[in-house]
Amino acid sequence: VTIHFPDKQHIAEYGSGCVGIKKIGIGVAMVAAFLVGNQAKAAETTTLRVISTTDLHNQVSSEDYDIAGKNAGHSLAKLSTMIKAARAELNQGASLTVDAGDSVYGYGAEVLMGDVKKPSNTLQPIFEAMSKIGYDAITLGNHEFDYGYDFIKNQLTQSGLNDKCVVANVKEYATGNYPWKRTMMLTKNMTTSAGNTVAVKVGIVGVTKKELSTYYEYDGVLEGESILKTVREQAAALKSAGADIVVVIGHCGMGEANDGDSATDPGYAISKLANVDCVMLGHQHRNYPSNDASTKIFYRLPNTDKTTGLTNGKPVVMVADHAAGIGIADVSVCGTGTYIQYSQAFLASVLLENSLLYFHYIFRYEFFLFLASLPLLCPLCFLSISVVQEFLPAVHRLRLSASP
Repeated sequence: VTIHFPDKQHIAEYGSGCVGIKKIGIGVAMVAAFLVGNQAKAAETTTLRVISTTDLHNQVSSEDYDIAGKNAGHSLAKLSTMIKAARAELNQGASLTVDAGDSVYGYGAEVLMGDVKKPSNTLQPIFEAMSKIGYDAITLGNHEFDYGYDFIKNQLTQSGLNDKCVVANVKEYATGNYPWKRTMMLTKNMTTSAGNTVAVKVGIVGVTKKELSTYYEYDGVLEGESILKTVREQAAALKSAGADIVVVIGHCGMGEANDGDSATDPGYAISKLANVDCVMLGHQHRNYPSNDASTKIFYRLPNTDKTTGLTNGKPVVMVADHAAGIGIADVSVCGTGTYIQYSQAFLASVLLENSLLYFHYIFRYEFFLFLASLPLLCPLCFLSISVVQEFLPAVHRLRLSASP
């Protein structure tokens, strides 16, 4: 798997503050926040790189047991290589690796897990594989809840991921207790561009769908709470506790511009919260930021700009399902690490090369054979063969020159 990360431009100094501009996958990430006063050295910066996966749906390897074949090369195994590359690409700063839920359900899951009435207590391959990735934090998706409360607790305990699990908006019905961490505060010792080390406090909030599951009944067992209200309260608490950067891991979609506390997919509304600096989403199985047709509707929302790659001046990232790629958000700070200088967001995908290979295959064989049969029906269609023969080399060159 080859990953091509964006080039970096120099950080410019304006007076006593810092301004940064970086090129990203779909444009240029502009300034997210300005520094004022003499509180940081303009020439000294550091970057927190947030790397996300989501909606893995049991895709440990590229084998698709639902169709007894391959799934276009998707796999957590490939994502592991990409995550390592994303971490290694940093020459200063530090990384944070998160997952936004829906690790289970589908791709042979019914065989592995039993069923909702009697789920298997065996450690599932996806959770065992995730335990090897080195996640700093994960949250749960609605499909984790499809197999019951005991199943979730069992899997998280066996895999060693329970201490990494952050779900702020789910509580036990009987006790009112929150079974998982609501937030997490990590201190990242980050190397600056000048070679110094600064301690940056990173606050993490994890949230999931209030409805929990459409397959399993949780009345009297667990209760979900408003995603947006929870994030608003918990992000403010983290900032008050000294967090320099607050990252939200949300198993929810983008939603609408004016979503309130009752919204089920308030990803966009979360990005408008003053105490939130970075949002890593899941659930909708779409790539954002991107030029995908399926995300056009997102760019109708205010302050979503393909040129900057930011949403409301902040990185908001979502990756498609079944290990389609990783999301990356860079949050760069000046000097002491206290002030956010600029942000950027982009995706690294395993899809493009495989798509081109498939595209090439279709034109080289199936489509060619189809067109070759047309002359039997229409003499004029003899021309189609020569057209395809001329077109194939161009498709081949496109595949060789493309990079994910």
